[in-house]
Amino acid sequence: MTQINVMAQEDNTNILLQPKGQNNRMLGTRFDTFRENLVSQIVYATSPLQHNQKDLDVAVDAALDVMEAFNPQDEIEAMLLTQLIAAHNTSMYCLANTASLSLEQQKDYFNYANKFMRTYATLVEGLHKHRNQGQSEQKITVQHVQVNDGGQAIVGNITQPSS
Repeated sequence: MTQINVMAQEDNTNILLQPKGQNNRMLGTRFDTFRENLVSQIVYATSPLQHNQKDLDVAVDAALDVMEAFNPQDEIEAMLLTQLIAAHNTSMYCLANTASLSLEQQKDYFNYANKFMRTYATLVEGLHKHRNQGQSEQKITVQHVQVNDGGQAIVGNITQPSS
């Protein structure tokens, strides 16, 4: 588990990563500055949604757990995962905070949540394509086969044993 301290203040959010270099594998990078910036982005995207320090700590720990579970292999994957976390958290926030709103405001929040969920799906697809270098998982080959009346055909790969 990554050890970080997050101090939320009205005008600023301070982040301390300890110890330096420990998070490299989890965040898909060997660059300390990139890693620290990525964690800052997670905190800044998460902190407006939290009401107190304890909620912020839990949200950031959960975000870092997601990063660790997805095991980004490079900086692009780490950035996509950071965006996934932000899109998911924001859509859940929109859905969870509609009870006390007017009907018109609820409609707006549901629309925002829908947009964030569609963004999330697009990001998942982008992550999948990046991990597979743009190749799909399945390959379908369609070939024309003509079989005359009374004839027989074999569908599949045929190999002849070597003599």
